[in-house]
Amino acid sequence: MELEPHQYGILKTYVKWRRSPPTYGSLIAANVKPLAVIAIYCGLAGLGCSLMGIPAFMLLFLGFWIGELVAESARIRTVPVAWSVLEHVLDWTRVEKAIASRSFD
Repeated sequence: MELEPHQYGILKTYVKWRRSPPTYGSLIAANVKPLAVIAIYCGLAGLGCSLMGIPAFMLLFLGFWIGELVAESARIRTVPVAWSVLEHVLDWTRVEKAIASRSFD
């Protein structure tokens, strides 16, 4: 069966993490830019709501950003722990074969 693009990306990430395991610092650094972009869009949407005279909706966008921050924080805390198990149970020969052929059996 052919790998979907997200499956291929996951396997490439596993190979990258095999060479350099994920740390809290590396995961935080990888999330700074996406969280900043979301903050900018939420801030602009909140400003738009304020300018339209519905400032209560600003809290909706603030809540969206805080929720995203909490979700990413939880993921950052669990990835290194899960990886410490996954790296020992993955069949690396099959992973590399799947990446090379872009398919898996």
